[in-house]
Amino acid sequence: IRASKLAAQNLHQNLIRKFPKGDIISVEKTVKRCLLDTFKHTDEEFLKQASSQKPAWKDGSTATCVLAVDNILYIANLGDSRAILCRYNEESQKHAALSLSKEHNPTQYEERMRIQKAGGNVRDGRVLGVLEVSRSIGDGQYKRCGVTSVPDIRRCQLTPNDRFILL
Repeated sequence: IRASKLAAQNLHQNLIRKFPKGDIISVEKTVKRCLLDTFKHTDEEFLKQASSQKPAWKDGSTATCVLAVDNILYIANLGDSRAILCRYNEESQKHAALSLSKEHNPTQYEERMRIQKAGGNVRDGRVLGVLEVSRSIGDGQYKRCGVTSVPDIRRCQLTPNDRFILL
């Protein structure tokens, strides 16, 4: 819960501090770099605070962040937190749920390979048989085993048929 609270309180503030001022020449590249730096900074901030406690905090949190720049959404996520876009299809006259995020769990090949390369292992679908996600803020005891705070970042062009986003 502490990692979730810190992420909820600080992730957007860290993003605001890191977001460039003035004209952005290469918007997409700049936004992606800003999101990567924001997640890294928020993770480091929590891990520093967690390690200074007696006993040290061992919790972690998943996170999903949606940043709208003009009519483009940039979605950054860690773990199993999701972002879903509701888009109306005029042809079928139905609404469709579009996944904007990617789940990160150690049963996925790329995630498992990163964990194993770092010296960790996956047992019963979990990192070291315990942690159910392979990316998070916090979870300091699993960082040396390949759990990372590097978010997956996706881009989505908004259309007039988009109705809402669910996080």
